[in-house]
Amino acid sequence: TIDAGRPYNLGRTLDVNKKSYRFLLGFRGTMNSGWDWEAASVISKATMLDIAHDRFGYDLIHAELNGSLRTTDQVWNIFSTDWDNNNSERVRIDVTREDTSELKMFDFKLSNPEVFQLPAGPVGALVGVEWRMETYHDDRDPRLDGTIRNIDFRPNISKTKTYPYLSSVVGSSPTGDVYGVKRVNSVFAELSIPVTEKLDSQVALRHETFSDSESTTVGKLALGYNLNEWIKLRASASTSFRTPNIIQVNQTEVARTGTRNDAVHQYAIWVKNGKQIVSSGSGFLKDYTISNSIRYATGAENLVPEESTNTSLGFVLTPMDNLTITYDIWEIEKENTIGLFGRNNQSIYDLLLRSRLGIGGATTVAEMEAWCKANVNSQDSETGKYIVGGSAVLRDAYWETSNNTAANNAVFLDAGICPAGQQDVIRDEYLNLATRTIEGTDLTIYYDMDTDFGKFNITFQSSVTDKFYQTPTGQFTEIASAINSGELPAFFSLEGYGDLLGLDTTGPDQKNTLKVNYRNGDWGAQMSALRIGEAFDSGVKLVDGTMWRIDPMTTVNLSVYKKFDMKGKDARIKLMVKNVADERAPLADGYLGFMSDFHRDLGRNYYLDFRVDF
Repeated sequence: TIDAGRPYNLGRTLDVNKKSYRFLLGFRGTMNSGWDWEAASVISKATMLDIAHDRFGYDLIHAELNGSLRTTDQVWNIFSTDWDNNNSERVRIDVTREDTSELKMFDFKLSNPEVFQLPAGPVGALVGVEWRMETYHDDRDPRLDGTIRNIDFRPNISKTKTYPYLSSVVGSSPTGDVYGVKRVNSVFAELSIPVTEKLDSQVALRHETFSDSESTTVGKLALGYNLNEWIKLRASASTSFRTPNIIQVNQTEVARTGTRNDAVHQYAIWVKNGKQIVSSGSGFLKDYTISNSIRYATGAENLVPEESTNTSLGFVLTPMDNLTITYDIWEIEKENTIGLFGRNNQSIYDLLLRSRLGIGGATTVAEMEAWCKANVNSQDSETGKYIVGGSAVLRDAYWETSNNTAANNAVFLDAGICPAGQQDVIRDEYLNLATRTIEGTDLTIYYDMDTDFGKFNITFQSSVTDKFYQTPTGQFTEIASAINSGELPAFFSLEGYGDLLGLDTTGPDQKNTLKVNYRNGDWGAQMSALRIGEAFDSGVKLVDGTMWRIDPMTTVNLSVYKKFDMKGKDARIKLMVKNVADERAPLADGYLGFMSDFHRDLGRNYYLDFRVDF
């Protein structure tokens, strides 16, 4: 067994070489009819070569241990961590990745601030066309893309221990090469219409056709009403879209290895221990936290663009020349959200199917074994793994292994589910999911103040999310109903559906920022504070379903700078102290012990910046 095999004391060295260029050529002019025109062409290209040193090749390890690489009596000492002298150079490799992306684009626009007159004023217009071509090529290392495949000398080696389920690099998921081209043709138009002396409107329309997805038409309507000199009301409604990206459309196979809970084994050990939550530990059933659970999916060429409707209503207050207050209520309703049902969700659904199949009324281990062999597990022809009808979870063999012991069988008998090997592969395809609705409010206050000591600029922003809801799919509703009814334990955590407000990677429901800028001649300073509200970790639950609370976090940054003249050139030196109070990210069940999607755990840090303008 090789577990987390990397020569850590050699360090994890990466060499990254990036090159990019961009050419932009633009023209503009005015026609006799009063229309202004402009055109532009862009050509850009970026390349990257990424080399990760001192990794292990599975194929080389197999060959070394089999003796086919050795030309002397010196062998790799697998028990020594002296990587400079343990003869490991024959199994250590460099892993490469070469990426190339290109963009070619041309657009042409016509604009006229006075197309015609209305009683309230002139109507402005803009029309245009755009052509865009994006090209992407991701060339992975031969040991990652299946050119060099994992080798095993056992005659009954599993089909999932080689490409496309497992790469030939220890600790890296397989990734095939990707090449794709996306061509986009666009036409758009925009009108600025003064409805009355106090009411202005903006109307916009855009249509795009894609070479690898469906065409889409979106629009926008915005209104602004000047109630008086210091109150303005505003409202807008628009539609938008996001097409599947080049990788999602063109990557034919995706396999990703990660740590996931095996719901079947977790449920069995929960029943065995008197329906008490037990931490994952050593042993076949107790080790329900699977470190090599594989998510596998094939190409997603049938995806359609995400489409959303965005609405907002708010006002702008300017009671004084140096004070501005804005407030908006907004809603985003998105359809065809691109995402995954999720490995954890699939594992729980596999448990639900198996619990409903039961054990055929068996009262002894022998009766259970006979009934389960005949009625439950079927063998998948592609992988040789075992699966039950309607499930996406492929499992290792159980009956043919040493795990088939009287003690383990008795645990499954008590739980009322047929014995199952550990989950190995979960087929989890990219999908266009159901409707997602997000609602919230934004408040911003700008205040400028001149004093005898200098000038202050103060900005306060508060963003509150009041609703974040993903409409459940059929499988999710089925699982949620089973948990609510007590058919499944309440500690099982579903991901990505239902009420997601403040849960997991969707982040806290409130974020506040305060910035204070100070200037006095050549001196200046800035203070910024960020407060991220509370959230909840649905992956950590008590038996009654209570989730772990992720505490709020506030960080403050301070900086001071001085401008000066350096031999006729403008220069500036700036000292920044970030996270002055040395706050640490609140504890959560993330990979590093906190939620890295919205928290940072760098502690107090400093930098000194020196700049000269030539």
